[in-house]
Amino acid sequence: QTNDGKWRSEAQWPPADVRTFTTPLKGGSYTDTASSVATGWDANSSLTTDNGTNPSDPTVQSGIWTVSKPLPHDVHLSGEAMGSIDVTTASPNANLAIDVYDLSQDQNGDWTGPLVSRQGHLVRSAGDSTIPLTLWSADWKLKAGDRIGVRVTDNNQDWWLIAAPSAQSVTV
Repeated sequence: QTNDGKWRSEAQWPPADVRTFTTPLKGGSYTDTASSVATGWDANSSLTTDNGTNPSDPTVQSGIWTVSKPLPHDVHLSGEAMGSIDVTTASPNANLAIDVYDLSQDQNGDWTGPLVSRQGHLVRSAGDSTIPLTLWSADWKLKAGDRIGVRVTDNNQDWWLIAAPSAQSVTV
């Protein structure tokens, strides 16, 4: 079932017309506070607006964002996205999460949108690691002009409330 509520079938899996795309993600660092939330979920935030969200909330903006250019045509994202994240930590047990968003402009011109897929992992060893992640399956249609946003961060409290913060900087 796609995000527009329609069901579709395929004659084979993977479909004959499948195309795979690879894109590098931006590097940077985040602090593992284990308090990040998925965008649009911060209804309990002290920064909440009338509609229950506030994009200026640091728990929503945390992490390292890679955002595509506006899509030149409609796109259908289907299947399991894969990530390979190179991280460096000073101590073991750092939290790592990757989120994929469908971003479109709202009436104020701000880019916002729903979470499409995600995955998390505990970086168990200190030092340099490459963490392979298979994100949750998705069958999502994006409109021309939308952007794909990928965020690498410490957590999604709406999904994993009991993550323990390591309070360290994680370099991606």
